[in-house]
Amino acid sequence: MHWIDPDGLPETRGTVTRFLLNPQGELDGFVLGLRHPRQVHFPPHLVCTLRSTTGVGASIT
Repeated sequence: MHWIDPDGLPETRGTVTRFLLNPQGELDGFVLGLRHPRQVHFPPHLVCTLRSTTGVGASIT
């Protein structure tokens, strides 16, 4: 696996409009925005944290 410098990644902002599931039915990401929707995916170890702190309508940065 390659190491990625987090300072080199773009910042994304928006409002969560829906959650995404992988083929196994597990939480895998969410969609930000309605006019210009963006899919945001995250690794499995962050699922519990995001599920408990984020919901539809939440503002994300």
